[in-house]
Amino acid sequence: MARRRGAGAAPDHSEYGGWSLASSGTLSAIVTRRDGRKFVLKWLSPQAVGFVQAQVFREMAPRVRDELNGGQSVRFGDVEMSRDALVHKGERIPWEEIEKVEFSHTVVVRKRDGTRAYFFNVANLDLFLELAHARSTTGRFDLPKIPQ
Repeated sequence: MARRRGAGAAPDHSEYGGWSLASSGTLSAIVTRRDGRKFVLKWLSPQAVGFVQAQVFREMAPRVRDELNGGQSVRFGDVEMSRDALVHKGERIPWEEIEKVEFSHTVVVRKRDGTRAYFFNVANLDLFLELAHARSTTGRFDLPKIPQ
């Protein structure tokens, strides 16, 4: 599992993450395994980051999807996702109030009443966005078939 550099710590098996941009256009990441061991990957090309990110997504997605559909909450850095709502720094936003979740330099939650919420330090951003899109459009955390 990977986590965004600078993201807050999350519980053991729910520590999910993404990537951070370093200087000179190179990327770095902290990959955290389920057993807690961490690996710092520095000076990666965008292609290498894409490969690692795809592997992390493939490993995590089925388990996280099943946990969410089973009623468990999952942390993505500073955001907690559950069957009923997204929670960020104490603000609870029920799915019924969410029109769309998207990324534009940060995670933007567009609410049905026309207001927006902005989330920072969202770990494993691609997986978070896929799950949020699925939940807000289908009512479940269904993902497209994940290649093995």
